[in-house]
Amino acid sequence: MKQEINEYQFQQAFKQAGRGDQFSYHGLIVLYNWLEEIDGDYDLDVVELCGDYNEYDNLEELQKNYKDIESMEDLEARTVVLMIDNDSFIIQPF
Repeated sequence: MKQEINEYQFQQAFKQAGRGDQFSYHGLIVLYNWLEEIDGDYDLDVVELCGDYNEYDNLEELQKNYKDIESMEDLEARTVVLMIDNDSFIIQPF
């Protein structure tokens, strides 16, 4: 039996799993909408998502971990990039 959840329940699942600070409020909304878009039957696994995605406030923050990334275009050529706003984004680590 599957249970469908909304954005609020998605966000609450992270808090209940002790991962409420893993992503920003807006980051969770973007991640929820993206997961709904690519797989509406996704089985929520908070721990898996926390391992599979990272949120960054800006490109400079990411470049501390990925020194060979010089631009957003470089990043988008290497992995999934989910833009949250003009600066912040979520990626799949590579």
